[in-house]
Parts: sequence; C-alpha cells; structure tokens
Amino acid sequence: MENTSSVETIGQDTPCFRCGYNLRGLAMNGCCPECGTAVEVSRAGRHLAASDPRWRWRLRLGAGLHAGGLIGFLLILLDLFFYSHTPRIATIRCYELMVIAVSLGATGAWLTTSSEPGGPYFDDARWLRLIVRGLAALSWSAMVGYATLEVADWIKPRLRGQMVLWETTMGFTAFVGSLLVTGLAIWHFSRLAKRLDAGRLVFYGRLSAFSSAIMLVIMVGLVYLIRYLLVTPQWVGPLFYAILFLWPAVYQLMWCDRVGVICRRRS
Repeated sequence: MENTSSVETIGQDTPCFRCGYNLRGLAMNGCCPECGTAVEVSRAGRHLAASDPRWRWRLRLGAGLHAGGLIGFLLILLDLFFYSHTPRIATIRCYELMVIAVSLGATGAWLTTSSEPGGPYFDDARWLRLIVRGLAALSWSAMVGYATLEVADWIKPRLRGQMVLWETTMGFTAFVGSLLVTGLAIWHFSRLAKRLDAGRLVFYGRLSAFSSAIMLVIMVGLVYLIRYLLVTPQWVGPLFYAILFLWPAVYQLMWCDRVGVICRRRS
C-alpha cells in the first residue's frame, strides 16, 4: 500500500493564487477546493509566470504600445524642434502623427493597468491603476484638442485672443499628463517586476520614475533660465526630450522581453 503519510502538506497560511482560499493543511500535490488551482502554483507565490496568460499578454502588448508611443512622440517633437518652419501640410501631418503617438501611449497605459484576474486578493494597488487610467484619458483628450486647434489655425489663421490660452493650456496638460502617466506606469511595472524575481528591473524602474520627475523639473527651470538670459543652446531641447521619453521606452521594452523569457521558461 502507498504510504500517504509521506505526502508533504502546507504548514502555514498560504492563500490560493486564484481565489485567496487558505491552503494550510492541504497536500502539496493537491488542488484548491474552491477553484481547482494546483497547490504548487500557489506555493510558488505570486510569480507573474503563474498568472493568467491572457492578462500577461495584455501587459506585454500595453508596454509595447506605450513604448512605441513614447518613441514616436519623441521623434515628432525633434522634427518640430529642428524643422519648425516646414510647409503647412508637413506641419499639419506632424500634429496628426502626434495624436496617433499619444493614442498609442494612452492605449498602452490602459492595457497595462487592467485588473488581474482573481478578484480583490490581487488588486493591491487599485488606486495606482485608476490614477494612470484617468491621466491617460485626460492627456489624450488634451492632445486631441491641442492638435485640433493648431491644425485649424494653420488651415485658417484667425485672431489669437483666447485661442492662445486654450492651446497653451491643452498643450501643457497633454505634455505633463503624458509624462505623469509614463512615470506612474513605470512605477507599476517596477512593482510587477518583483513578481518576476527581477531585482534590476525593480531598481531601473524606480530610477526611471524618479529621474523622469527630476529631469522634468530641471527642464522647466532651464527653459525659464534660458529665456531670462536670452540664450538658447540648440542641444538643450533634444537632450532633455530624449532623456524624458527614450529611457522610459527602453525600460518598457526590457520589461516586455523579461516577461517573455520568464513565461517561456516556466511554461
């Protein structure tokens, strides 16, 4: 007869990975009595490789779209920076592409902050997800309004008046909102990186989020300083734009790659 006494059991409180049921006292080779999830999966902890594959796919797709939007937005900004006196059609096309880039970023942020299947046991940062989604919607709306006003003014110039105020407000909201979305989304990624056993990704994510905020403050200060001194070094704008947008995009692509490697390894 088989010796069942040798079967190892869980001797401490361990929530089920799917439903949160306490698995204490169950055999290691057993299943959760509530949802049927293997005990071994829950024993491994909340490793991302053990989560719902469809949710992981949404995370990777969202991170890729967000990174693509950041790179596209950076290229468009640099194009406008160096070729500010382009023909009307070319300038209008830049604003149209800018809306597309921001739309990609907002869609990516929305996907990466989707709730994890499994109920409230997993939703330990719901406030962060809601803030990212709200800012993504706000920055996207502001960018659409800003681009619409700019294109309308290029097509049919009109009295500036309040339009300048609206354009400035919407442009500022779109730009700062996009940066806030990027910083908070990367903070979200750094939290998920803990579930990948990726200490470097956690560190790089926190560093990227903090450095983006610091660089934004420095950039605003330099803009006012340059205007006050009436000096405009050509390299200042591209350098800060590259730091603000390129490094976060690279981090998200690194995160996507690590998720793919871990999932293939544990599948």
